[in-house]
Amino acid sequence: MTKQIVGKWTLLAVAGLALVGCRSTYPTRTASGGVGPGTDFVDSAVPHRAMVWHIESVHASLDSTQPGQVVAHVRAEAPTSGWINPEFVPFVYATPPKDGIYEFALTAERPGGVAVQRLTPFDADLVWRNPPPGVRGIRIHAVENHKEDHL
Repeated sequence: MTKQIVGKWTLLAVAGLALVGCRSTYPTRTASGGVGPGTDFVDSAVPHRAMVWHIESVHASLDSTQPGQVVAHVRAEAPTSGWINPEFVPFVYATPPKDGIYEFALTAERPGGVAVQRLTPFDADLVWRNPPPGVRGIRIHAVENHKEDHL
């Protein structure tokens, strides 16, 4: 009987030492926003922006009422319901693009709670005041694709 007790204690000690020797690879509570090595912790009190899933169409033109202003209407899809406040994030260029097509990522605030898991269409309007000279069109990026339209 003492051999059984000693065997159990030995097994327990070895398991305990193995666990003590292991270091957790789970990161401390840091939010990366889906970018980088950290874990993306979602806090429903803070809006989190992400790129929308798919661009259906882009219609861009020079505004006839405001010279020097580009307007665009974009039809897109979000991966779930509840995405709000779309925003166009411009790409930053060291030199202007040679083709004159300027690029934007279409982002929106993800839902903070429960959302219906289906593609949800929505519209977004871009008003670009004082675009640089030589602009010939815009290209809007989503996770799955991108679409462009010439002025």
